[in-house]
Amino acid sequence: MRRYCGLGPIADKVDAFIAKYPSYSFYDYYQIIQLRDIPYPFKLTKNIEIDSKAIGTRTIAIYAIVVTDQLFTDYKEYANMNFIEAIYFSVKGAYESARNSYLTGRGLFDGKGFADKSYRALGYYETYKIALGLYVAKFLNYVSDVEVFRDIINRINPYATLYNASFNGVGDLNAETAALTILALSNDPYRFSPPSPAISTPPFAVEIASRGIATIIGLLIAYGIIKRYLSTVERYRRSL
Repeated sequence: MRRYCGLGPIADKVDAFIAKYPSYSFYDYYQIIQLRDIPYPFKLTKNIEIDSKAIGTRTIAIYAIVVTDQLFTDYKEYANMNFIEAIYFSVKGAYESARNSYLTGRGLFDGKGFADKSYRALGYYETYKIALGLYVAKFLNYVSDVEVFRDIINRINPYATLYNASFNGVGDLNAETAALTILALSNDPYRFSPPSPAISTPPFAVEIASRGIATIIGLLIAYGIIKRYLSTVERYRRSL
């Protein structure tokens, strides 16, 4: 928000809000992008209500994501979790494992999106998974995949959280998808070395707590923020 959307005051409010709940530092597995630790082997998560805020006549529930003790046994069936695992392994220096995880996630791509377990349940592709795949493809130097994923991001219209096989956006754009898309599009893969067994350092991880933003967004004039996010995404898409 601060770096890409020029929303410094709002970002400060988000930081201050998150600081009120120090016991809930885990917001999603995406935090590995910020090089923040995540549980591995992966475990299932759940939402718990930790607070509520009155806004006019409405009461907004505040939820935190917490890690359970139950192993995420079928995570390989989800493209996003394979990409997160690829980042995790690269941070640990296990580069061959990182490539294998990326390629497992890439194997769920059907030419239009990731036809993973979520797709089979929803009947729609999830845009954020294309953005996450693009991000990982960049720092693993899969340049041909970078071009494929960038092209799909550019074809989804209107740009939304979900899309169908005709690249028609479905529903609205949420903060999580917008943040991951901006992060993925904002780094040039050609700054890194050509594809090789050596892996480049992941692009600079902007301080975007995607899930935290999604939770707080209703408290911070959500519509205006999403419009600003969307305009930022469109600016990056037009530059492709």
